[in-house]
Amino acid sequence: MTINGTKNSDTSKGNDGTGIDVNFGGTLELVNGANLTLKNLERGTISSKSTGSTPGVFKISGNSILTAENIDGNFSNGGAWELTNDSKIEISGCTSHGMSCDSLTVDNSTVNVSETGLLGVTAREIKLENHGQITVDNCGTALPKESQWSTDGESYKYPVEIKKNGSVSVDSTSSVKLLNNKSGNTIYLVESNLENSGTINAQVVTKAPTGSYTVIVMDRGTVLVQKTVSVSGSYTLPAAPAAPSGYTFANWLGSDGKTYAANAVVSNITANMTFTAQWQQIPSTPDTPSYDSGSSAPDGDYIVSVDKVSGGKVTVNPGRADKGDEVTVTVKPSEGYELDELVVTDSRGNEVRVYAESSTKFTFTMPSGTVDIKATFVKTDAGSVLDDFVDLNPNAWYAEAVEFVIEEGLMTGTSAAAFAPDASMSRAMIWTVLAAYNGYNTSGGNPWYAPGQQWAMINGVSDGTSPDGSITREQLAVMLWRAAGSPETDKSLSGYADASSVSDWAETAMAWAVDNGIITGMGGSTLAPQATATRAQVAVMLMQFVDYMED
Repeated sequence: MTINGTKNSDTSKGNDGTGIDVNFGGTLELVNGANLTLKNLERGTISSKSTGSTPGVFKISGNSILTAENIDGNFSNGGAWELTNDSKIEISGCTSHGMSCDSLTVDNSTVNVSETGLLGVTAREIKLENHGQITVDNCGTALPKESQWSTDGESYKYPVEIKKNGSVSVDSTSSVKLLNNKSGNTIYLVESNLENSGTINAQVVTKAPTGSYTVIVMDRGTVLVQKTVSVSGSYTLPAAPAAPSGYTFANWLGSDGKTYAANAVVSNITANMTFTAQWQQIPSTPDTPSYDSGSSAPDGDYIVSVDKVSGGKVTVNPGRADKGDEVTVTVKPSEGYELDELVVTDSRGNEVRVYAESSTKFTFTMPSGTVDIKATFVKTDAGSVLDDFVDLNPNAWYAEAVEFVIEEGLMTGTSAAAFAPDASMSRAMIWTVLAAYNGYNTSGGNPWYAPGQQWAMINGVSDGTSPDGSITREQLAVMLWRAAGSPETDKSLSGYADASSVSDWAETAMAWAVDNGIITGMGGSTLAPQATATRAQVAVMLMQFVDYMED
């Protein structure tokens, strides 16, 4: 069935007519595969008030589809909307709002809204369950727009807005996706709450009521909970979220720098707070180092541990051994390096005799107790790795750092012959570099940065957004600071002329980075926190960061 409007005789007003009016207290049902299209109308649906006390109900169920096209105003104007049993709403081309309703329940169904002038979806209550999905794409072309009727009483701002005293609930199987929207892919919660166990691909912006603060709980870049709490009130943190493969929940990290257990009560809240899930990687074998695929499974009485090395790689076989077993040590120097010394010590600090089978293969007999292996690699007389790149100056300020990050495998050239020291680096590149430095396998991702992105989100280093965005100096400082465990610092940035331009969320990280020589000032006693970090600058910061971590 199609309800097709007519052209308004007043050409300035476009289409004429309202498709459907469900009065307060009334109900419209589409069932059993019904297919209804509303097009070329001034308004798609309304719920006008006559004698009823509750908004009209629009029920769509049983594989039914409601389609709206070319609506001058809003598609929906009020009403309680309920979609169940694999049903769908498709809205495209509304001059004003798409779904503007009192409530929207999407149960095992889909709502797709695209090409609206103002909001894609606005409601007081939204509930998604059983694989429910809402997608808002390319909406808000006329935003922002001042209006006394707006969600916050000031202006319409974002593609999805939740009205005062409202709520959003997304179960573990459901999702909300915002794509390509002019004013940003943002959900605006005005004095409202959010409970999310599923997927929300959007930024969440909140406005707390006067006399209260906003509490946000996040996991790997996803907002799980958004609540308003009264001044000096308390909040009970949720239980541990479902753990990603290979990890276990550690704690909730608060924006106050403190850690909190699952289900902990946070008292005396006097500021907006964010709590982020922290995860610990589960070691493959308790109390032992991880081993390369060339090492045998550790199953002996005593541990064979290998110190962290620079300039090469060391593997052992087996990773645990019994007294009298033969243990094989294989070394693989990095390009431009060679093995200088290999020392094996027992639990008492005595050296264990090592036999050289070749220049890269060594053996020893396992004593009674644990052993420690330390390998030292030194540079050969071969030319510098800088010689491989035509755009690197071996006498430049960045030369030592670039040589270091290449030799350590932290960075590579942009091509076989170019390093591009003055080019920018994306956030995704930094995630990948830091993940690899921490021993995380970053290969085989789809997209390529997915493993590094996952590592960064799991470890609270980044929210995982804007992978292609160029990283700024303050963003890089924050990621390095978080990767270092968010250490405290007493350093002040007051000596820098542009200290006031450092973002509030980056102040501690920038101070820590300056205090530890990880970031230095630019010309004229400035930090240039908002400037894009060049690949050469990133190399210097990474070298200083590694030195800090291994000191």
